[in-house]
Formats: sequence, C-alpha cells, structure tokens
Amino acid sequence: MTYRGDGRERPMSDPLALISCVYGAYYSLLCLPELTTEYRARPRGRLRLPHAERESRADFRERHRLAVGDEVRYALPPGEKEAWITDLLPRRNVLYRGAGRELQSLGANLDLALVVLSLASPPPRWGFVDRFLASASEAGVPAGIVFTKTDQIAEDSPDIEVMIEVYRKLCYPVWRLDARGGAQWQPVLEELKSRLCNCTTLLAGHSGAGKSTLLNSLAGRPLQRIGEISAATGKGRHTTTNAALHLFDRCRLIDTPGVREWGIHHLSREQILLSFPELRSLADECEFHDCQHLPESRGCQLQQRLQLSRQRALDYYQDPEREDAALEQSLPPFEAELVHPERYHSLALMLSNHGLIDRIRMGDYIRATGRVRSGKLRGFQGGE
Repeated sequence: MTYRGDGRERPMSDPLALISCVYGAYYSLLCLPELTTEYRARPRGRLRLPHAERESRADFRERHRLAVGDEVRYALPPGEKEAWITDLLPRRNVLYRGAGRELQSLGANLDLALVVLSLASPPPRWGFVDRFLASASEAGVPAGIVFTKTDQIAEDSPDIEVMIEVYRKLCYPVWRLDARGGAQWQPVLEELKSRLCNCTTLLAGHSGAGKSTLLNSLAGRPLQRIGEISAATGKGRHTTTNAALHLFDRCRLIDTPGVREWGIHHLSREQILLSFPELRSLADECEFHDCQHLPESRGCQLQQRLQLSRQRALDYYQDPEREDAALEQSLPPFEAELVHPERYHSLALMLSNHGLIDRIRMGDYIRATGRVRSGKLRGFQGGE
C-alpha cells in the first residue's frame, strides 16, 4: 500500500520515530519503539510547509514545521546514514510561544508543561508565568510550576510567599525546591520525579532559572551543562541552545532554551481571558450564551468580576494597567471571588498588548534574507 506525499509514491510501512532534537534544518530521530537507535534526518518538501490549521493565521508563520515530541515516519536510503522524514503523525497537542511574527513550537504530544521559576537570581516575573499558563491552556496541556532557589529567598520578600499560595489555591501543581538537590529538598524532588514518570514533560523558563540543574538532579547524572548568572546583567546565560528530549527512568523530558519573553499574540482575546481559572468558571453564567466577554457586553458575569478585581488592584497599584506600575504596598492574600491584583496586572497587560508584536531588540537576530529586526513595537491588522 502506498501514499502520495512529496510528489512520489512511498510505502505506508515506513518505520516510526520520535523527534528528539531540532537544530536548524536538521532533526534527530529516535526509532520507535525502543528509542535507542538515533538518526539525523531532514524533512521532505511538503513537511516544510505550515500546518493546515495555522494557514488561516497569515499574520504568523512557524519557525519549524516539526517539533520535539512529534511522531514521524522516515525512510533511510540504502547505504546512507542520513534519513528523510516522510510523514507526520497526528498530534495530541503542541505548545507554541509567540516570538514577533513567528510561532515557535517548543514541544508536541505533551502530558505536562512546567515553567521553572527562580525565586532569587534572576528574580521571579509573575507575568511570564501567567503568559506561559495561558499558552498551555490554549494548547490543552496540563501545566505546573517549579520554584527553584527556594533556599535563597530574601527575608524581606513576603510577596513571593503570597504568590506561591495564589497558584496553589488555583489548583496548579506547585513544587518548591533547591534545584541542586540538597538533602532537605530530596522528598520534593522524588515527588516531582514520580509525577513525571511515564509522561512526556516540557520544561520552560528564563535563562538561569535552573532548568538544566533540575534536569540533572532528576536524572541523577549530568545530562546538561550548567551556566552561571551574569554579574553584569543579573540574568542567566544560555546553556541549552536547542530543545532536546532526554530519557531516564521512564521519564521523557524536553528541555528548552531559556527565553526572555513569552509572546501570546497568537492567542485570541477570549482564549486569554478563559486561560485564567478565576474567570473560566463564569463563562457559562453570562446572560447570553454567545457572549464575547467584551467591556460593553450586556449581562457578562466575567466582565463584572474583572471590574471588581480592577478595583481591588487599585488598592495596591497606582495604575495596574501600566507596564511600569509600581506596587505601593504588600500584596494581599488570595480571594476566591476575585482575580488576584498581581494576576490582574498580568491580564491587563496581555489584553492591552493584544494584537501588537513583541518587542524585538536590534541585533537579536538577522534573518537569512539579511533583514534586521528594527526593535520597534509594531501593530498589525489581524483577526482573532
């Protein structure tokens, strides 16, 4: 039996493999089911085209057609060591990050996505966490948070404890540990490892947050090089340069490069709103079943909660809808009927920036065409 893919007939019996690494135009394949034999491969022409479900979003293009975690068919010509990827099997899900006008697919067929957040250096950025959780929600991937460098929290940082409790109350799985695996954190590390068993899990976070250290601690051996925090910028240095799949003790863990920003411009306004559990429960209580949850929507229960949350946030922020809003006093504890002020601050920024392209600094990268990103914040006329 044959099928027509890239302009030629190919057998349906092409063997199966799992993409374990993406680097440039090449991919590493682990042959299924044993996942021991590895080949370097390139995709056939049709697999370099955008996914069918993304073709309608002409404002964005995918950086890579395939992602780590994808199951594919491949052909290995006789006498050659380099294979050709001939087909992509249907995905259960895929986690995207917006980067300017591009979509970066970080991992596919995921059972869990974890954001790794440092509580010391670099300091935690709660807006980054909320954007990550929004993307995971849109992709249908269960998400959790791993807090690292717990032993280095400053004594005068009560807001950190408040925010950890907020995410716990919202039913996100939360693990607190010192990624280097001190004896007092070993039970938490073992609990996390048991959660990852028989799962495909993705790790994401800022450079220097401790992803590579955490990976090595979970595996019990060095799988990834560890970097230091820059003394000049206070930010982490890249040690992971490509998304890569690591296998150990029945765990499949995808380690991704550190990112500074997590763009969510590929999400619609409604997807952003419904990614917040505090609001999602109200979506079916609006007066009209086709409510768009806009500020002017009549009988919108979701908007009513947003307005109450805004008033609460004004008690703590001079202007919670400004990116440079300063916190005037310590954050309050979690309240079940409101969006927490810090989370409202994140949501307000997501909605105010919706439809705008991420800030790209001059010299961040130069495309193959030679065109350099200008660093300006640009808008576009795109649908939701």
